[in-house]
Amino acid sequence: MMVVFQPFAYARLLEILDYVTEHQGAEQAEALAERIVNRALELGMHPRLGAVEYLINDPEQEYRRLVEGHYKIIYWISARDVRIADIFDSRRDPSDMLRRP
Repeated sequence: MMVVFQPFAYARLLEILDYVTEHQGAEQAEALAERIVNRALELGMHPRLGAVEYLINDPEQEYRRLVEGHYKIIYWISARDVRIADIFDSRRDPSDMLRRP
């Protein structure tokens, strides 16, 4: 299956990387980006690798999570691909998952 980053997830990833660049440096941010993206790409071969994310109540979509360090890769599985919906820092308030600005 193909792995597709939704615009919100991509924007959230960029926010995280900007923060890490500012506070820890570009090298750390690049390493984190590589870890998160590679972890997400594993879902192409194993879409059910992550556990169901019960903190998101959506009767139309079963959201799942795959953890990489402090970050949850929130996704759902469609008939043709895996959609990355959010990259969430698990140290934040869980009610912020999938919350648009």
